[in-house]
Amino acid sequence: MKISYTGIQVLAAATNNLYYKETKELGLAIARAFNEDFKELADNGVDIIQLDEFVWPYGMGDWEIEAVNTAVEGVDAQFWVHTCWGNYSGTPGYFPDEEEREYGAWVLDHRPVHAPAPERAVPIFPKVLDANIHALNYEVGRTGSDDLKPLLEHGWDKPFVAGVIDVKSTVTETADEVADRIRQVLEFVPAGNLGLSTDCGLINLPRMIAAGKLRALADGAALVREELKAGS
Repeated sequence: MKISYTGIQVLAAATNNLYYKETKELGLAIARAFNEDFKELADNGVDIIQLDEFVWPYGMGDWEIEAVNTAVEGVDAQFWVHTCWGNYSGTPGYFPDEEEREYGAWVLDHRPVHAPAPERAVPIFPKVLDANIHALNYEVGRTGSDDLKPLLEHGWDKPFVAGVIDVKSTVTETADEVADRIRQVLEFVPAGNLGLSTDCGLINLPRMIAAGKLRALADGAALVREELKAGS
């Protein structure tokens, strides 16, 4: 059983704080409250708890990792952190460069699908190495595998869950396309450490398209799994 929670930094950023003196204090208070929840969930049989920290790519301060570690302390469950460039109404956000900021490009990504992706992992590493989590997950389907270079550069040796389905597109991938994305990820992540998922949630897609994308995910994974078996 897996349960997802909105991330601590996300909640701290979105909260109308009228009580705490600084964001760090607020974040740690949320973390302590989460810890109580997480212990109860684990006691009731939850195996995996995921924190959706989709603001991490926009920059991390000096407290986010401490907050995560506070939230997971003493909890008998696996912890995953999911981060991405957002999925607001099916439109990805991204961190703009200086020139784009002059035109107010702060939230929505109007770039072509095949435009070079921003380096999402740069603000995350190396800080995430100190997080007491079991797996890191973020999108690859839209942005491509080049964004995974920091995993090698910083020696990430825990499981990595790659989102290989672009949920921001209504075009359903083929199994071969998904398999090709998985093969690219395997250049950065050993097969034994690799999990697969979608870039983000499927809520903005029609049910029929979402179902087709999940089938493509399963079929693409099966293709690569057979290749790995044949090569072993």
